[in-house]
Amino acid sequence: DVGADPAAGPLEVRVEMGLEPKARVRLLWTGPAAWSRENQHDIASLAAVLQIRVREVLREDLGGVYGVGVSGGISTRPKERYTFSISFGCAPENVDSLIEATSKEIEAIRTQGFDASYTDKIREIQRRDREVDLRENGFWLRALKSYYSLDLDPRLVLDHDALVDRVTP
Repeated sequence: DVGADPAAGPLEVRVEMGLEPKARVRLLWTGPAAWSRENQHDIASLAAVLQIRVREVLREDLGGVYGVGVSGGISTRPKERYTFSISFGCAPENVDSLIEATSKEIEAIRTQGFDASYTDKIREIQRRDREVDLRENGFWLRALKSYYSLDLDPRLVLDHDALVDRVTP
């Protein structure tokens, strides 16, 4: 650990190049968090729900973006900490309004939650993806490497349904 924690507060970086003006927005949250299989799965599931919700708001309702990327996870090295990111590309003049719309959506979810149809959809996707994963050598290689490096019982790889069942509004 070289102590290179992310800077606190807003950071704006401008790069002027290319033929047409365009903006790339990345909102990033990070902080201390305890790593566990359950916590890791919970934050990844929240990211999956937010991907749908933020895309609905920014793309379908406001027509401001083509796509939205949302990711979340908890790292164990060098420190246990969560990282949560939302990113999208847009016209430079829409940056502030789209960030504001994203912030409002996050606050609404934080205070009011979201409809169970979103978590139903996420659970279905997670189960279907796992069915495919179990037939792929690459999945097994990554899973076993991860479980052994985290000193977890590798048989837990097969206990995915318990994690999926945790996904609720």
